[in-house]
Amino acid sequence: MSIDRLTHLIAGIILAAALTLANTVNPAWMWLAALPTFGLFLDAFTGFCPMRAILKAVIKKPVSA
Repeated sequence: MSIDRLTHLIAGIILAAALTLANTVNPAWMWLAALPTFGLFLDAFTGFCPMRAILKAVIKKPVSA
């Protein structure tokens, strides 16, 4: 799995968790959804994605497709 696909997977998991927690626990969990949303907007407009930078630092070996 490539870094880009892994980034989108993590963003989707965080968004799904935030929406589930907001519906079941407390609506304040919607603020958690702002993190991947901000990252995706930043990537779209500037080409820099904080999650991609973190994953490249954590994953030392190349990820296969």
